[in-house]
Amino acid sequence: MRINILTSRFPYPLEKGDKLRIYNQIKLLSEHHEIFLFCINDKIVSQQDLDHLSTYCAKIKIYHLAIWKRLWTVFTGILSGLPIHVAYFYDKSFKNDINIELSSTGADLTLCQLIRVVPYVTNFEGPIWIDFMDSFSGNLKRRYKMAPWWEKIWLPWEINKIAKIEQMSLSIGQHFTIISEQDRSEIDPNNDKNIFIIPNGVDTTYFCPNEYQYEVFDICFTGNLGYEPNIKAALYLIKKIGPKVEEDYTIRIAGARPHKSLLKLSNSKYHINGWVEDIRDVYWSGKIFVAPLFTGSGQQNKILEAMACGTPVITTSLVNNAIGAEPGKEILIADDLKSFLIQIDSLRDDENLLHELSENARDFVVRKYTWKKIGEEMEEFVGNKYNS
Repeated sequence: MRINILTSRFPYPLEKGDKLRIYNQIKLLSEHHEIFLFCINDKIVSQQDLDHLSTYCAKIKIYHLAIWKRLWTVFTGILSGLPIHVAYFYDKSFKNDINIELSSTGADLTLCQLIRVVPYVTNFEGPIWIDFMDSFSGNLKRRYKMAPWWEKIWLPWEINKIAKIEQMSLSIGQHFTIISEQDRSEIDPNNDKNIFIIPNGVDTTYFCPNEYQYEVFDICFTGNLGYEPNIKAALYLIKKIGPKVEEDYTIRIAGARPHKSLLKLSNSKYHINGWVEDIRDVYWSGKIFVAPLFTGSGQQNKILEAMACGTPVITTSLVNNAIGAEPGKEILIADDLKSFLIQIDSLRDDENLLHELSENARDFVVRKYTWKKIGEEMEEFVGNKYNS
């Protein structure tokens, strides 16, 4: 098959969850299909990164949307009824050329990653596959519950507009995928559109226990630290959990684009880093991975990576609902401060539990979430849609 892929970001390097997903989907699809990649992007892509993606793609075209112009597209988008999170990636002047380019490849299927790019294909003729990844409206609804007053002024409007884009996507596309059952039920409660669940995978050869694992920190956490749910999780670790654990506890927090509110809190107890060249270093250096994520949507890649590295994980029901690990055996669940403290203490006091949780977590990821397994599921989806 020939497959067009339209994305809101150039999929490399892998510092964001949506990039990780589409990058691996491109790799997997390119094993059996010819890939034509079209990207909206706000940065100049290096030749090295372009060459890397060219290994998997027959063609790559990038539409550069500068930051200053994005501010204008947000303003004009709001006037036309587009939500901010979609208008930020939409430039009307690109639409005609994108449609011409998508048509010119003679592709059998056009994969649109995320609702951000849906406005570009509203008039496109040809089979459209929309990968929602997660439920953006569901994410914003959870964010609203914990938002400061000033966010609650504009969030209802944004939630309503995002939900409309999600529903419009269901009418424009013919084939749909999403990352978890939890997210699918928020977009299409009755599954009228037969949305297929394709989770993210993990490279379990790369993310693995380290024979010389060095547990320097009692607690570790990582993620895109410019992303609101991760910022709140990091602040929860520092301001809620940190003061309640034993005095000698150390906590390591690392990730791309750390918010200034986090960096200024770094000290001898809270070690806060920015970009880490090898993210495994964070997982290997922590005795336990604690992720107090109360907002957000989709599947948390960092949880699966930590588990694959054999680092015991404590996180919320919201996160585990999308993963499906067995509480108490493969993962520990906490939904409030008291529960987090109890679970942290249980691992500190019981080395056998810590060791068992580490082994079971690794086995769980290897059994359910290797990219090879995800690739087989995706190929089944593509094959069924093409032959139907």
